[in-house]
Amino acid sequence: MKKRLLSLLTTLAMVAGLTVCLPTVAVSAEAYDIAYSTTIYGMTPSYEDVLSIPDSYAQNYQISDSDAVSYKVVSGDSVTVSSSGLIKPAYVTWYVSGFFYTTAYIEDADTYEELTTGESIVKVTTNNSSYYISVTVEDYSDVYVDQTIENYIDENISSDMTDYEIMEQICRFPALYDYDASYSSAKGMLIYGGGDCWASTSLIIKTCEKLGITAWIRNGNRDPGAGSGHRNAMAELNGVYYELEAGYDEVAPRSYTVTIRTSLFSTKNTTGGVEVYQYDGNESDLFELEIPSEIDGKTVVSIGDYFVSSNSYITKVTIPDTVTYIGYSAFNSCSSLTTLNIPASVRRIEEFAFTNCNALSDLSCDSENEKYTVENNILYNKDKTVIYFAQYSSEITVPSTVETIYEYSFYYNMNLTTVNIPESVTEIGEGAFGNCESLKSVALSEGLTSIGDYAFRSCGSLTSITIPDSVVSIGNYAFYYCDLLTSIIIPETVTSIGDGAFNKCDDLTIYCYSGSYAEQYAIDNEINYVLIDVMLSTVGDLNGDGKVTTADVGLANSHAKGVKQLNDIQFVAADMNDDGKVTTADVGIINAYAKGIR
Repeated sequence: MKKRLLSLLTTLAMVAGLTVCLPTVAVSAEAYDIAYSTTIYGMTPSYEDVLSIPDSYAQNYQISDSDAVSYKVVSGDSVTVSSSGLIKPAYVTWYVSGFFYTTAYIEDADTYEELTTGESIVKVTTNNSSYYISVTVEDYSDVYVDQTIENYIDENISSDMTDYEIMEQICRFPALYDYDASYSSAKGMLIYGGGDCWASTSLIIKTCEKLGITAWIRNGNRDPGAGSGHRNAMAELNGVYYELEAGYDEVAPRSYTVTIRTSLFSTKNTTGGVEVYQYDGNESDLFELEIPSEIDGKTVVSIGDYFVSSNSYITKVTIPDTVTYIGYSAFNSCSSLTTLNIPASVRRIEEFAFTNCNALSDLSCDSENEKYTVENNILYNKDKTVIYFAQYSSEITVPSTVETIYEYSFYYNMNLTTVNIPESVTEIGEGAFGNCESLKSVALSEGLTSIGDYAFRSCGSLTSITIPDSVVSIGNYAFYYCDLLTSIIIPETVTSIGDGAFNKCDDLTIYCYSGSYAEQYAIDNEINYVLIDVMLSTVGDLNGDGKVTTADVGLANSHAKGVKQLNDIQFVAADMNDDGKVTTADVGIINAYAKGIR
């Protein structure tokens, strides 16, 4: 069990979306006058049951200097030095408890030791002077892996082979080892004799690198019949692309396949042609992606779900005028995407297609498209009654033609700070403004009847909002985790508020009316509330406590100085001279009430 702990932790961390943080120290010898340099070898103890360091590889270094009186590591953390001048590789102890692991001591935790590699500087002090020794620690397990790959290449690949034969031999290499889900790297596979599809892919890529062949990871989990998390490899040799698969769940010698790719787009048949469901090119070399209108004689009519989602390199996408369908999350979180045109042929765009594309400053749509149109980077239906997507702009005034803000249309818009919604809008769809973390100001107008589930979830900059008198329902978790939201005004017309609508809004005060649904909701959910009708019955009472005190003066003064804005009801209560604004004049009047002068 001990020998597999590190590999298992790494695998589990990747599956769980965690990051394995290993110590690295950048050390430079330039600042020291180095007398001489040497290399010693160590190895993480978990490998020792199956691998040993040959005697020809020095595992320590003894300083032989009769004049030396002390030794000290002055730079780096890859070695230790004894009082007698014996230099050895350094190891760090990790404490493991579930998914949590640390170098800090945890009682009763599992432990494992890990070699620290790199360069360290040792200072040797003599009776008369001092000098420095540079010691580099290398991991013998890495040396072993490199040698094993090089030996395989020497024995199985020759210059008289065709390119395809070379690819076959590269792909055959991991298939000589058993499938073992415990190991997910080339090192684990070569040392322990087995590994999963990730290990096979890693070994294929390392072998290609040794041969000077460009290779990269391919996501294989969208292929028909593939398991979750499956991956294989792509490689390019002399202008030809190869898909290399050796991840089959078998004992050695396992199956493997080499496929010459005529296109870097993975496709599947669909009505009228093919759907491109994945781009398999080397992502780091990809900036402008042009989707072809035809692949292997078949018309490209569809872009699949998650097509290039989370790609951080693409800046521009060209879609052919044969495409009628753009799938769910097809371009979601393409953080560098700036330019995309929707051709006239597109008839359906699924949810999240362009979500979290906050650099998408040049979104356009062919004027001949019968279903969609784009104006000011906002995607609408043709007659502009529905907003489907709005991602780039920081301040948006919704046109008066719009009746529906569609589900997740502004979702994860990290640019948006201000939005004004006209009377024409009757519905804000599910998750419409969810995770708009910069959103500070929302102006809702009369005419709105429903606010959907999760509509403003995790809008972490939103401090106050007024619900219009026309609204009837507020959905489940509509304002969940709006952790800066301190006030919301809810009218008597609201007769439905969903579960968790204001969960994680810890400092929230609901402003509502006596006997209203909102009052009972606040009571049932133990949310602080102020009754508007009671508050307004006491002139100058801004905090709704039934009296006018210095606290109310402070609220009005803060608004007058632009420090903190009052909500709409507080504003009405604070505008003592009815001039449509709250100024120091109003503050003075409220102060007079607080002091009993008026």
